Amino acid sequence: MSSDRERMRDIQAAINRIEEQYKIAGLLTAIDRKIEAVARQSDRTKQFKKGLLQRIFVRVVTIKRSKEINCDEYHPNPRTTKPHPSQNPNR
Repeated sequence: MSSDRERMRDIQAAINRIEEQYKIAGLLTAIDRKIEAVARQSDRTKQFKKGLLQRIFVRVVTIKRSKEINCDEYHPNPRTTKPHPSQNPNR
């Protein structure tokens, strides 16, 4: 009889281990999915940053090359810049 009890205990332990393994596998799968989602978000953020830096660089180069200031893109500090010739009151 004791051997029957031992067999039952072994069967019960095996069932518990399998259920536990499924739970662990589910948890690890969820963690993998989260890691993949964060990696995709990081890639999108890096691309967004790259695009912003390119836009800023193009605007700075355009302003420096043409020496034209578009009021929508550039707001000078009045204390440190000279007035534009069209704003000169001595004309």
